[in-house]
Amino acid sequence: DAVVMMIGANDRRGVYGANGAVEAAYGSAQWGEAYRRRVERFMDAVTSRSVPLIWILLPVMRESDASTDSKQISAIVRAAAESRPLVSTVDTWSLTIDANGGYSDYLKDAKGQSRLFRAPDGVHFTEIGYETIGDAALAKLYEVDEPLRLMAQQK
Repeated sequence: DAVVMMIGANDRRGVYGANGAVEAAYGSAQWGEAYRRRVERFMDAVTSRSVPLIWILLPVMRESDASTDSKQISAIVRAAAESRPLVSTVDTWSLTIDANGGYSDYLKDAKGQSRLFRAPDGVHFTEIGYETIGDAALAKLYEVDEPLRLMAQQK
């Protein structure tokens, strides 16, 4: 009925072809274009079946270079999604920054309590962090899929 995905946190490496050879080394001028083509191919494969795709963008990361890469990868995905009506994105950056706009392991939950949101690696999440991202993805799915939203309201 729908595809919901979150990938990219570990995509800070080269783009490889089916033969295992590097098509574009990470950080090279060719990498962004090669990555964009992969993203677009995936989006087109999903939407060619008239299935909505919810793509969860990357969050802020502990390491500044990882955050820079996160922004770049999310920008590629966001740009590819703009011309595809069945593809929606979920911004996680705003959900994962502290009051000063930076990275923090601890964030406030829906009740305003400070909770450990991030895993020790500064990339992944704890259970409450994943629940928060999941809630945002579900809200987006309800937004784009009217029958699903109506079913949820009936429960």
